[in-house]
Amino acid sequence: MKAVRSVRWQLYRSLIGWLLPLCTVAGVGTYFFVAFTLTSQFDATLISKAQSLATMTRIEADPATPRIERVEFDLVGEAIPEYLKKRHPEYFQIWEVFDRPEIAPTVVEQSASLDDDELPYINVQDEDPVIEDHTLPDGRPGRTVWIKVNVARTHDPIKPSDRSAASRGAPHFALVSVARARAEIDRPLKVVLIGLLSVGGLVGLFAAVAVTRAVRHAMSPMDILSATVAGLDAERLPARLNLPPLPEEISPVADRIDELITRLRGAIERERRFSGSAAHEMRTPLAEIKALLDVRIRWPEDVDTCVSTLQEARSIADRMERLSNLLLDLVKVDAGRTPLQPTTLNLHAMVARIIDSHQSLAESRQVTVDPEIPTDLTIWSDAAAVESILTNLISNALQYAPSATRVLISGRARSGAGVCVTVTNAAPFLTAEDCTRMFEPFWRQDAARTTGTHELSRIGLGLAIARGMAARIDCELTADLRGGNLSMICAFAANTGSAPTIEPDNQRANLLTA
Repeated sequence: MKAVRSVRWQLYRSLIGWLLPLCTVAGVGTYFFVAFTLTSQFDATLISKAQSLATMTRIEADPATPRIERVEFDLVGEAIPEYLKKRHPEYFQIWEVFDRPEIAPTVVEQSASLDDDELPYINVQDEDPVIEDHTLPDGRPGRTVWIKVNVARTHDPIKPSDRSAASRGAPHFALVSVARARAEIDRPLKVVLIGLLSVGGLVGLFAAVAVTRAVRHAMSPMDILSATVAGLDAERLPARLNLPPLPEEISPVADRIDELITRLRGAIERERRFSGSAAHEMRTPLAEIKALLDVRIRWPEDVDTCVSTLQEARSIADRMERLSNLLLDLVKVDAGRTPLQPTTLNLHAMVARIIDSHQSLAESRQVTVDPEIPTDLTIWSDAAAVESILTNLISNALQYAPSATRVLISGRARSGAGVCVTVTNAAPFLTAEDCTRMFEPFWRQDAARTTGTHELSRIGLGLAIARGMAARIDCELTADLRGGNLSMICAFAANTGSAPTIEPDNQRANLLTA
């Protein structure tokens, strides 16, 4: 069997494989949500500052040249504290811009914190704010906003004919830029990141411990089951496993093991009975041979008696040889090593030959044989196997049927279910329990059943060989006891199907004594 990873390892991998991505996604999602929230608040403050500065701009006529309009700022950079030149200041810069690209923008005002530096200028096309990350003049990472606003006039508009050529047809706008350091975003994000990593480590450690304990607890019934099965002894198999209540997923496994134990107990018991019976069958003729030899050793001078003893010993040896061959045949059948050559068989002709070969046994037992097999009843199977099965069933019926009774052999075809052959004889002394054991090797009900001349019957291997051979050719062989009559039912399967479940022939209930 190919080895695979343990269920415990697969559970570890599955649980950790789900928890790790889930925690990672949760942590990353939390980080980006906090970053988005902080950035949104920071940008809102940045835009608000730029809009406040934009409200302080206006368009006025140049006092020196009244025909020229220019953008003016109501305050100077030094009047706003956060934009003064100090440590970690904020910055702003205001440009006067026109909608005509040939007119260059000019700086209207800038914060004192800029000193000789300038904020980057970008060409804003509409009134929507533009926000970007930039490095501040003092080297700090920062964020800058640009807002393009229409500037209100605070004087009477100059007639278009009086405006200078430079400004004629070019509307005035102010571009307000404010820059602040990102510290308000980066510091909280750093704290959040450290916190998430710390919490993630603790959660990972807790998850590892929790998963380990959970898997160990979940697998404990399997460990108990494994230890219990490992402790089983073939010599002392219990009726069932002694286990605590198991989960519903594992309980069927324990049930199947209990069923297997039951079958094993039965098989071991049958094996013990088989071994004991085989030893007994071999010991008896050996004891006979030993007794004969002891007699010859004690009286060796009687030549005639010596020849008789040797002949009797040879007869016993032949019987032992037949027993050995039967045991070998039984082993071959059980192992499935008997070759099969299927062919079309006429059951009427085969049953007639078997009855003819057993005529002397039937006459000696005063048993009448009534075959009721249609002349055209055929099956597709192995000839030797079918003949062995039917021979054992018929000889068994003739051997054990009470004297002056009949043995009925019937056969009929079943539509779509093959052929059924039934051998029925009177069996007043059998019980239902006997029917479950009569196919075991060496089984005999009592000493009376050992009388007779048929070797298989005396030894008790005929039905065992018949059932083993039936299993080889896909045939179902069963015994049924009703009304004191025993029916051996041989159900041959159709050519393409399995052996059907067939009720015994009702004719057997009408058996009459001869």
